This record gives sequence, structure tokens and C-alpha cells, in this order.
Amino acid sequence: MKKLLNERIEERSKLNNYLLKPSFPKKNLLIELSNACNNQCIFCANRKMTRKKGFMDFDLLENVLKQCFDLGTREVGFYTTGEPLIYSKLDNAIKMAKTIGYDYVYITTNGILCDLNKFKNLVDAGLDSIKFSINALDENSYKLIHNNDKFKTVLKNLQDAYNYKIEHNLKINVFVSYISTKYTNHTTNEIKQFFKDMCDEVMAVNVRNQSGLTPENVALLGGVDDKDKIEAKRKL
Repeated sequence: MKKLLNERIEERSKLNNYLLKPSFPKKNLLIELSNACNNQCIFCANRKMTRKKGFMDFDLLENVLKQCFDLGTREVGFYTTGEPLIYSKLDNAIKMAKTIGYDYVYITTNGILCDLNKFKNLVDAGLDSIKFSINALDENSYKLIHNNDKFKTVLKNLQDAYNYKIEHNLKINVFVSYISTKYTNHTTNEIKQFFKDMCDEVMAVNVRNQSGLTPENVALLGGVDDKDKIEAKRKL
């Protein structure tokens, strides 16, 4: 049985592999297919990036996947700070990873481009889990956090994907991640109640310094102090 999202995160948080020369990460691999994004979330390091926007060469991707698999890696996530659905060959990348032999292939997406047809293509390609990053519970807050007005679009895409999964008894996991700020300071229960009929599981965390690139986040966007608020997770 596949582990749910919070179980996977808790397992990874215990690795504590902080050596100057750590061993090769056989458990999990993240690949940035593109550093471009159609969102500009106020807490995300992507908006501060100075690198030229681009897309990973598909031959290079195949080479990396094969080498990492030969070294023992069995899980791969096709995302970092960019939006994976912008990558035109995402379906092919998923198929290739599964053909090579990866046990678990997953993505995190803001969900804007993930309409039902796209979700079906991802399922057919062999995707094991998809996580929608939705960081507000109403249109105005969503626009503030994500810098766009696609709240209804994203919720519809999430609901359509989850309904399709249930109707066809699919094994793919449909998750939601929620980053809490002082502008979207809901309790864990409130967030889970909002999404309870739209996904398998919700992961809620406090805003934090993302990869050391956004130290201003805690000071400017934080503000969750009560223990009954969002449960902050340790860095992965």
C-alpha cells in the first residue's frame, strides 16, 4: 500500500543527512524540468530568481534518470520551484521514468493547467501522485498569495481530478499542500474541512525560509503562534 503524503514527509525528515560529502540520495530524486512558472506566489523563491527561464533537454533528462536508477534511486519528483505542467514533454518524462523502472513518480503543481484532459494524460503516463499547491481558501486571499485570479479554475481542476480518480477507482494519489501566512491563517481543521471532498490528504505548513533564499518570509509573512494553528514541519 502506498504511503500517504504526511507519512512520506515524516519519513524523509528523519534522514538528517547533513554531511559535507553525503552519500548518493538513493531514496528520492527531484528534477527541475523548467524553472518557469505561471504563478508569482509571495512566499516563493522563484520570483527572486535571476536565472534565464528555460526547459530541460529531454536527452539530458533520460541520461540523468538512467544514471540515478542505476545508482539505486527509485522515486522521482518532476518539480522544484518551477511549474512542471509548463514542460511540454511532461507526459513523456513520466512514461520514461516508469519504463526505466521508477516505483514512484510524482509532481507538485499550482493546478492552473491541470484540467481534466491533462490529468487523464498524466494518469495514462503512469503518474503515481499529484499535489496541488493551493494556499488560500477564498478568491481575494488567493489573488494576494498567488498573484492571479485563477482560484475557481484551480478548485475545479482539483475537484475534477479527484472525482475522476474515485469514479474510475484509480491508484493515483491526489494531494493538496497549503502554506499558511498571516493573511491566510486558518487552523489545520479548517483547511482540511475545506478540501475534504476534493483530495486524499492535505499537508498544511507554516511559511518558512525557502531553501535559504527567502529569509524575509518568517518576519513579513509569518504570524502563526497558537499550537492549534498550522503544524510547522521540519525542513526536508
